[in-house]
Amino acid sequence: MYIHRPLSLLLLLYCCLCTGMAARAQDAHRFLQTGWQALIQDNDTTALRYFDTAYTLYTKQGQEAGQAEALLYMGFASYGSSKSNGLKYAHKALDHYQQLQSSAPEIAALGTGRARTLLATIKARSGQHQEALALCYDALGTYDYTQDTTGTQGIIFQLLGNIFSHLGKTDSADYYYNLALKERQDRKDLVYLPGSLIKAGDIAQRAGHTQKSFDYYHEALNYAQQLHNRQAEVSGRIALAKWWQAAGQYDSAYQYVHDAIDIARQLSDLQFSIAALGTQKDLLMQEGRYREALAVLTHIDSIQQVGADWEKEQLAQNLEVQYDIEAHQHALVQEKKASQSARRLNYILIGAIVCSGILMFIIFRYQRKNQQQQKALFSLQQQNHELQLRQQAQEQALLQNEIDFKESQLSAMALQISMRNELINELKDTVAQEPRLSSQHIDKLLHKGITQDQEWEEFNMTFESVNKNFQQKLKEKYPEISQNELKICTLIKMNLSIKEMANILNISPDSVKMARYRLRKKLGLKTEDNLASFIQSL
Repeated sequence: MYIHRPLSLLLLLYCCLCTGMAARAQDAHRFLQTGWQALIQDNDTTALRYFDTAYTLYTKQGQEAGQAEALLYMGFASYGSSKSNGLKYAHKALDHYQQLQSSAPEIAALGTGRARTLLATIKARSGQHQEALALCYDALGTYDYTQDTTGTQGIIFQLLGNIFSHLGKTDSADYYYNLALKERQDRKDLVYLPGSLIKAGDIAQRAGHTQKSFDYYHEALNYAQQLHNRQAEVSGRIALAKWWQAAGQYDSAYQYVHDAIDIARQLSDLQFSIAALGTQKDLLMQEGRYREALAVLTHIDSIQQVGADWEKEQLAQNLEVQYDIEAHQHALVQEKKASQSARRLNYILIGAIVCSGILMFIIFRYQRKNQQQQKALFSLQQQNHELQLRQQAQEQALLQNEIDFKESQLSAMALQISMRNELINELKDTVAQEPRLSSQHIDKLLHKGITQDQEWEEFNMTFESVNKNFQQKLKEKYPEISQNELKICTLIKMNLSIKEMANILNISPDSVKMARYRLRKKLGLKTEDNLASFIQSL
């Protein structure tokens, strides 16, 4: 009996340990699924938190495959707000999958293909199309997707179509779009199928097969409605509206576009509302209903402004969460290193159940050693505390740099103002031919659309936040400079052409040239000095 009792205790302890590990594995998988649902609903911040929790549980269990999958999902949730973080998580996942090549070759091969697909997606969004192509071809050659249930091969085909479309290679793009459609139809991948059907409809429309394109668009809309995929439903209705527009059936086109607008209002992604309203504006313009088109354009501008503010807020929140995750993962690595000795203790305790005489001696020796390690670790933490603070400050600065990518929106705002004024001036010329309204009344209506002062104030605030008080410094150095000359300096700083400056300021190009001439004199520049180079150097 004395011999059998320790063996029974050992088996009981082993069973409890296995049960606990299985429960934690189920919890980690549930966190991944919950995070994926949040990601589908465009809630990237919430998804990141769930994926990080799953990664923590998998790390504590020592499950390499689970860690790789959690890191891959964190890459999916990160690259929309921070391409650098998306690349970092994708590369980490790729490293984990490659370490599984000997122990779990099937998981390693599929995971490697998915990680390379994510890398290719990020590269394509960054305009690095050749690198994205190479990664796509590598992903296709990594794994036989015959038994794959993740839809990765269809995603690769669709991505290749998008890349070749950006490169202007229409035939290659259409080839891969058709492969993606066939793959998704064969595997009944209904989540992504509406997007492929819409692309197939576009291809048929270009080829002059109008009825076939209509059937594709209608089928995409039916699948979207069956799956309650509202984003795909908006895209399908927009495609059908454009089809009826091309057919000259404006009543049907308006019906589809109005339904698309109603559904898009319920979505958090404002790009769908902008796309639906843009289609409505094109319909109005084609029918010559310019005043209504102008009202829709104004509505689009207001949505874009709201979207820019919302995206900026979401970006800041997402980057803050990613910073917290980085700090948490760093702490997790330290905890993992510190817990290695504790894990050895567990193994010793399990073996000590069989040898009860040695048990107390091992526990005593190990506890002393563990206390010494804890004291040494505490001392090391005190010494490294100041260094960690500096590192955190540097990491915070890097996160701020990520937010500064909004600088690119400044150019978009300038282009928007320019295009707005060009459109309004074109509308003025067109409406001037209408004999039933007085030119004074028409001018009054059209000038309501020109909100140059308000737009300039919003543009100026964004510019000053990006360029570190450029105008304030210029005024301090040249107190006599006028407000209009400050605007000229601002647009020169943006590297805009004389025509673009004239459109934004709503003046003639000759007036811009004269303003630049007076500005050179006020800044004291010589004939051989370049005004643009001088402004850029400030």
